[in-house]
Amino acid sequence: GEVIKTEFGERQNSIYLSDCIINLEGETFACNEVIVYSSKSRYFVGEIHKIKGEVQLFEGPRNEGGFDRRTYYQSLKIDFAVGMRYGGSSITNGRSSSLKNLLMTRAARMARRIPRA
Repeated sequence: GEVIKTEFGERQNSIYLSDCIINLEGETFACNEVIVYSSKSRYFVGEIHKIKGEVQLFEGPRNEGGFDRRTYYQSLKIDFAVGMRYGGSSITNGRSSSLKNLLMTRAARMARRIPRA
């Protein structure tokens, strides 16, 4: 899929991919967006990646009134997450957008500087 957004965390990074094609047990499916959880930080908006990892379906609420991850991510058109294993990514098309990457980097820096309540 194509990298459309990246979020960097302390322990892992979230890479959002669009226009994904999934291969599960030899069958191919098109899907909406996918979140990839990775410790690697060298993903750039616009790159096309082939990812290998474990599909993680979003859960519904664990108790009454709890947060419903499944409904939340469905509303964002994100079908599932992928936990990527070490070495589980390869760039299939290196085109990236320098301007988008600059803006994403600046936005992340600004967000870290704003104190949270």
